[in-house]
Amino acid sequence: MNTLSEGTSILKDLGDRLDESEKEAFSVWVNGCKLGSEDPDEIVRLFRDSYFGRYDSEEDFALEELLRYDSDVSLGYFDLDEYTSDIFEIYYWYENGFVFCRWTSPGK
Repeated sequence: MNTLSEGTSILKDLGDRLDESEKEAFSVWVNGCKLGSEDPDEIVRLFRDSYFGRYDSEEDFALEELLRYDSDVSLGYFDLDEYTSDIFEIYYWYENGFVFCRWTSPGK
């Protein structure tokens, strides 16, 4: 994984390519990945493909994701905790309030 100083350096180099709202998330993402590319355009593309947004909890994201695919689900009969655990074990990772896709995060 990249060190915080490497992430800060990469962020400085890419700062003009990222929106203000993306910079904190990018710092978290870049420090949690193993970047195989030094191409700034490729790094920004990978980040944007991976980044889902900021959420108060994994469960908040899981609920939004569930309702996106099945708006008729009855939460009284659905195990949201198990669903949350499953999707974060397989598909996503969560750090400091940010959600990222494992498949598009190098080294995750």
